Amino acid sequence: MTILKHDDQVKLEGWEGISVKVGTARGYAASYGGDQEEAHQREVKNGHNTAWTMFAGTALYGDRAYGALKAAERVEKFIKAMLLTDGQEVEIEGERFTVKVIRRNEKYPVNSDPIHFINKHN
Repeated sequence: MTILKHDDQVKLEGWEGISVKVGTARGYAASYGGDQEEAHQREVKNGHNTAWTMFAGTALYGDRAYGALKAAERVEKFIKAMLLTDGQEVEIEGERFTVKVIRRNEKYPVNSDPIHFINKHN
């Protein structure tokens, strides 16, 4: 079984140079010094996702060297990203989830949060 954690990079088959970051309620709370377990339980209580993916933002850089550095970092993240498939079972923070790829048509996933993690809470 694939084990994921907050801030891991994941991708889908056919993506070229693009990966998305895994987020969790606990990991997000830890990033600002919040109570991790309280954050997780609040999401469960409110019926929200406790794990998700999101695309990183993009920017134009006036400094070509810095832009090239950021492009190289994206490539490195993509190479290291774990490949996920629709219906795959994964484990995140000790819970089991099913990967659900949200598609806009048969071939292409949607542009915004195309990878969902489905468990008993959502």
